[in-house]
Amino acid sequence: MEAIKSTFSRLSLKSSPQMRPNPHYVDDESQEYTEDEQRQGFLRPKEEHHPTEFLNASANTATKPYSVSIYRVVAIVAIAVILTATGSFFLVRSSAYSFANGWNYQDVSEHATKVIADLIATSEPAQFRMQSPCGSTPEEAKARKCNFDTISFCWLPDECYDSDLVDTFEATRNWEYYADPKGTQPISREELVGGHGNNLWVSWEYHLRHCMFMWMKLQRAVLAKGNPDLPQIDSYIASLNHTNHCATILLTDRDVAFSTLNTETLVKYPDCGML
Repeated sequence: MEAIKSTFSRLSLKSSPQMRPNPHYVDDESQEYTEDEQRQGFLRPKEEHHPTEFLNASANTATKPYSVSIYRVVAIVAIAVILTATGSFFLVRSSAYSFANGWNYQDVSEHATKVIADLIATSEPAQFRMQSPCGSTPEEAKARKCNFDTISFCWLPDECYDSDLVDTFEATRNWEYYADPKGTQPISREELVGGHGNNLWVSWEYHLRHCMFMWMKLQRAVLAKGNPDLPQIDSYIASLNHTNHCATILLTDRDVAFSTLNTETLVKYPDCGML
């Protein structure tokens, strides 16, 4: 637990008051996106006067997991992290220097999208030990003794719930949740974990840190080496679409203030225990 806190305390980020706000986005990696939308982080600006439809999908349709093995998933995450770090380095240096090869962070983002998209196209769906272990509604999930993961907004059985990581995530900030895009209807943590609806709104910083902690969860599950007493991989985190989504948003929309309430997230009911 302390090791996790130490790791993420070094990754603490500060919001700039001069950053401009951005239109809000829907966090839904289960949809297919155009090339331009991929470069914008698999996030679609919500159209004015047209409310978003929310899907209360089952565990088998809420996400599209693709993987051949745990190790391949880890390799893909490693590629995404390396490309993200490379893009960040180029962005900082480009303000003072001109690179002969003309690369910038958008080039790296496009390359990351292409690399992972190719892997998605050639990989087969992953298999899981537990199919829809938490049902498809908050009532079913609670009846089956499932846990609500505030990092991923997934209902998970004990086998896939990393309580130490969730505690660490919640301790990084006094996170706020809302039932509306204007932030006028706050949701308490108790209401959230108790099964508040199928969607809610969080800040841009929440979205970015969600990606960081999801990669951490994946790495911890792999290092567990199949130990049944430690958290396993669920179908949401195993999805290569989610890895691609996180890799791209970390390289785009860099001028959005962390406090901006622009992310609408869906509650999910994934499978558990990747084989």
